[in-house]
Amino acid sequence: MTLASVWYSRYSLWAIFSFFSMGCLYEFVKYGDVSSRFRQWIWLSGLGIWLLTGLFVYTGQTVFLLAPVLLVPLLFLGVLRKNDKEPVFQPASVLVTAVLYTVLPFISLILLATEIEPGAYHFELVGSIFLLIWANDTFAYVFGRLFGRHKLAPLVSPGKTWEGTIGGAAMTICMSFFLARYITPIATIHYVVMCIILIPLGVLGDLVESKWKRRLGIKDSGAFLPGHGGFLDRFDSILLSAPVIFLYFYAVKTNLF
Repeated sequence: MTLASVWYSRYSLWAIFSFFSMGCLYEFVKYGDVSSRFRQWIWLSGLGIWLLTGLFVYTGQTVFLLAPVLLVPLLFLGVLRKNDKEPVFQPASVLVTAVLYTVLPFISLILLATEIEPGAYHFELVGSIFLLIWANDTFAYVFGRLFGRHKLAPLVSPGKTWEGTIGGAAMTICMSFFLARYITPIATIHYVVMCIILIPLGVLGDLVESKWKRRLGIKDSGAFLPGHGGFLDRFDSILLSAPVIFLYFYAVKTNLF
């Protein structure tokens, strides 16, 4: 479903990523140490940002993408709540963290598809990111099961091993050569750099989410896919890497194609 939505059009891309992002935002805020009223405020803020992003996708006017900045003064209304025993900026910090963690990455992917080359829609770049992430996760699991001996982060994620991480990284880089040759018109070196960004930040994102769940005492972030966890479980590898990948491609876009 994800790849089909990415391929079909920029509008289906916006629809599927706004759905994924709001799912991640809901799960993240659900466990946040804020009042139920402020949780609703955060969800409405996220929805507002995505509606404005939709106007950007439809019209191409950057002003709609920058408009969420106007929400910032409103977001800090949360510091004026009645309970003076709580830290003053705690609700606002939860909101800012939630938006940066669950909304910005998916907007970065939309920008990667629509803004790297004026007038073009490069769905293949976004699709390749997902393929590389899935390849890295799959091969890391296989190599970890077959050869895993040394724990990567035993206190955070006991199942991850150095052998699995290295094996997954090697196979992902090999896959990037295939994608560069047959899927996209960009040079192979850019795909290698994408892997160099994607693999360590993807592992970091996975470990961060594992640490978050362990601190909360939960196994899964949600039940979006029974047996596979929630939205954050599915997209933890992309949340930290997507903005950095977009910045790289945007920086080299004049020499990309």
